[in-house]
Amino acid sequence: MQFAQEFTDAAKKTIEHLKGEMQTIRTGRPSSTILETIPVDAYGGTAKMKLNELATVSSEGSNTLAIAPFDPSTVPDIEKAILKSPLNLTPKVQGTRILVVFPALNEEQREKYVKLVGQMVEDHKVSVRSHRDEARKKVKAAHDAKTITDDDKFRFEKDIDAAAGKINDEINSLKDKKDAQIRLYTRASDGQNVRNNGEKWTTAAIQDLVNYNNPSKENPKYTSHKDRMASDWIWFNDNAKWSNIEKAQGRKE
Repeated sequence: MQFAQEFTDAAKKTIEHLKGEMQTIRTGRPSSTILETIPVDAYGGTAKMKLNELATVSSEGSNTLAIAPFDPSTVPDIEKAILKSPLNLTPKVQGTRILVVFPALNEEQREKYVKLVGQMVEDHKVSVRSHRDEARKKVKAAHDAKTITDDDKFRFEKDIDAAAGKINDEINSLKDKKDAQIRLYTRASDGQNVRNNGEKWTTAAIQDLVNYNNPSKENPKYTSHKDRMASDWIWFNDNAKWSNIEKAQGRKE
């Protein structure tokens, strides 16, 4: 009986759904994925569809996305859907097209997006817990029916809980990475070393953080999930006034 595997398969689908939702959160230059999965009540509410099923979305300049509906009659429906979305966007209708201009992200907007990601994560963790509870109910039912022993019940429950722990770790890792993308900014592997406030990172400091986030035999010290942020993303907490670089260098607890 593959109780743990059945749970894992269901939970993996939850993770894929979370990844799709996270793609709609802007981190820098707007991407078409931000708009493509917005739900639209099309044709007067008679059909619920994703925006990319009703139109193409393309970049137009560095901060604008252009929406070209396949059916011009859906323009009002798409406009309404964008206004209703949690992205705080104001679409502009130009004939049979819709333009969405994305202003530069300020710190307040970034924090709003971080909170939105946090809510997405919590919603999906609830779903994972539901799948876990359902799996444990199946184990109990099998035990009550005398088809598994007491030892089997204990082992299956332990396997399910271990699988749930791994799934939650994966979700936490996705959240860490998305938070880092929203809050900051640039990627060490891209050779860019400017934080969003213009402060320069030294090459040595960047390498310290890359090492910190990628433990190895030569650098086994940093293994705690609590301390580890997403691989090679530089992160800075402006409220706590310390950086992971400082932690990696041993200057902060």
